[in-house]
Amino acid sequence: MAVAAELTRLQDLIKRDNESYRDEFILQYKHFTSELELFRLNPRTKSKEFAEYANFISQVSAFYLEESKDFPALLIQLLDESAEQILPDIRLSLVKALVLLRSRNFVSLPSIVPLFFKFFHIHDRELRKLVYSQVVNDIKRSNRPRRNPKLNKTLQNFMEEMLQDSATITAKKALDMCIELHRKRVWDDARTVNIIANGCFSKDTKTLVAALQFFLSTKPIDEEDTLEGEEPEEDTSSKDYMKKQSKLYKTLSSGHAKKTKKRQKVMERVLATINREKKRDDKLRPNFPAIDLLNDPQSFAEKVFGCLKRSTERFEIRIMMMNLISRMIVTHQLQLDNFYPWMQRYLQPHQKEVTHIMAIIAQACHELINPEAVAPVVRTIADNFISDRCSNEMMTIGLSTIREICIRSPFVIDDTLLQDLVQYKTWKDKGVAMAARSLISTFRQIDPTLLNKRDRGREASVQKVVPLKYGETRVADSITGIELLEEEYSERDTDFSSFTSGASSEFDDEYEDEDGEMIDDDEDGDQDDEDDDEEGAEDDEDDEDDDEEVDEEFDGGEEADEEDDEDSKRKKKDSEKKEKVIDFFSAENHPKPEVDFYKTPAPVVTAPAPAPRLDRLRILTDEDFERLEELRIKKIEERFTGRKRSRAEIDVSEHQSAVELDESVLTDFVKRAKVTREEKLAAAEAGREGRDFGSKKKGRVVSSTSNKEKAKNQPFMLAKQSRKVQLKHKRSSYDKMVVHRKHSRNTKSFDKRKKK
Repeated sequence: MAVAAELTRLQDLIKRDNESYRDEFILQYKHFTSELELFRLNPRTKSKEFAEYANFISQVSAFYLEESKDFPALLIQLLDESAEQILPDIRLSLVKALVLLRSRNFVSLPSIVPLFFKFFHIHDRELRKLVYSQVVNDIKRSNRPRRNPKLNKTLQNFMEEMLQDSATITAKKALDMCIELHRKRVWDDARTVNIIANGCFSKDTKTLVAALQFFLSTKPIDEEDTLEGEEPEEDTSSKDYMKKQSKLYKTLSSGHAKKTKKRQKVMERVLATINREKKRDDKLRPNFPAIDLLNDPQSFAEKVFGCLKRSTERFEIRIMMMNLISRMIVTHQLQLDNFYPWMQRYLQPHQKEVTHIMAIIAQACHELINPEAVAPVVRTIADNFISDRCSNEMMTIGLSTIREICIRSPFVIDDTLLQDLVQYKTWKDKGVAMAARSLISTFRQIDPTLLNKRDRGREASVQKVVPLKYGETRVADSITGIELLEEEYSERDTDFSSFTSGASSEFDDEYEDEDGEMIDDDEDGDQDDEDDDEEGAEDDEDDEDDDEEVDEEFDGGEEADEEDDEDSKRKKKDSEKKEKVIDFFSAENHPKPEVDFYKTPAPVVTAPAPAPRLDRLRILTDEDFERLEELRIKKIEERFTGRKRSRAEIDVSEHQSAVELDESVLTDFVKRAKVTREEKLAAAEAGREGRDFGSKKKGRVVSSTSNKEKAKNQPFMLAKQSRKVQLKHKRSSYDKMVVHRKHSRNTKSFDKRKKK
């Protein structure tokens, strides 16, 4: 105890004036070396003085670098040789002293990491926790403010070696470090992901589960663990939500002066729809960055599938392996034809987690998969789940699974099987009927030719849906919803009309006449007609005759409408004679022969080219995108305000499904069981937890006030007009005497006079 107090006092003095106490430090360092020699003879001794000397030198060694240059090597050698024999308290003190030296950069990180991994073999939970956090935080600090590729490569090679170690605890800790460093964005490169991928082939169950959870997890990166050189993103989810909600309310409440409950409900439903579409768009893009960074996805998927077939692990772990293979297939669009027939053995209604297994199978399908490999799976689902002997719940899940598979790969089902499944649209159970109708709606968008004519819908004959061929995809060539912005601009006659007219004038101002010459179309329409008549009088007689016939028919129609007005007809004929140009070569002066051998062939009239879209004419501004979002919200609002959309207005993207398929999608149409009274009471009690009822004022009785208390606080002008006050003026003399006696009886003065 005396040694500890003396070393603490000396440590404080050295930090104040290190040069004055150099000799004292050299003396204490000699004491440490002598204690070290004695401690090596018997590491199991409980020598607290040795731990105090080691702690003292580690604290003040920064002031005497030359004298204490051998101290880190002596400490590392001692822990390397006899760490398991040292008592836990002394061993923890020595490790803390070594950690302090490392924090002051007296020891290199690659030299102590192998030593720290040896400590994982020791059954000391506190020591393991200290070593694990020290290694992770040290690697994190070493990559600040910029990354250290040389150090990272050295440590990654060491981690890969430790992952192949026979000791399961060492392999598990190495894998945990790599996963944590990847989530903290310290080691977020492809090499780290491929090192973690080796854990999927481990024979240790804990290591295998940790590696599978890493690839299957979509856990976001912790923002507090970002590097110093990188600015963490602000958590503006709540702010964005409130901003979007206020903006949405302004959009929906335009033209409405009062905020009603109905409009509030409409706003909530529209907001829920927007959030649901956002989630759907996020799921359409695979968000598996770890899976994307694998070097050889095809080989990795085949190896995992081989381990799955030989695995004797628990069924939950095998389902995780199935899910990983499924995500690998859909993310990289792999060809693993043996996976689908092998999964057929689990497609039984009595199978455990059968809904999850069916979701995995549907998730593993994509547009480039071999249809011959998946078609037997679809047939198995139809035979085992969709029949009269199956329950309504199983039938609903089976139809939903086939629908999800067909959305991803429409070539796996033939028209015969599809038409058989469609017959369940009239099934007595509502869930089965809705699932069958959703299958019909899906194929109306994908390939209506596979359905019967009565099931194709009214829109099938109007809008010809061209089914995609195998390997063909639809590529978006414009911004989604740009037609809404174009319609608004065209209605308001804004810049869009000038843009379209200016762009289309390049194609419309110049056109070819019947001789193939280019004619400018910049002048007025009347002048152009006169020029055309003069220039083409000799070559275009028949065309002019046709035009005059059309004009005569049009004029004749007008004259027929004005039959009763003879004066107006006469005036019209006189005006036509004045404006008409006499043409001696017209058909009126020369009758048209029966057969004209000299007539030139009529030019091919082509439809005018459509006006170019707005996004091709100019760059859209932020205001345009904001207005486009408002128009999209208005369009969504129409779904909830009574107007029913036609099928042509429904976007095809609404029928697309997510890459990551959850089993809740398959159970959407399953009829929920009725909730019993006990379950309702339990849910109500659970909702009341943490809620306070009654008045929030402390010490106040939760009850209403009496009428007397209310009368005391009643305003005078209101009390003045009460019936009780009005009746006072109408009292008789006897009533006044009774009230006076009663009042005097209750006064203190009356009591005092009575006592006297």
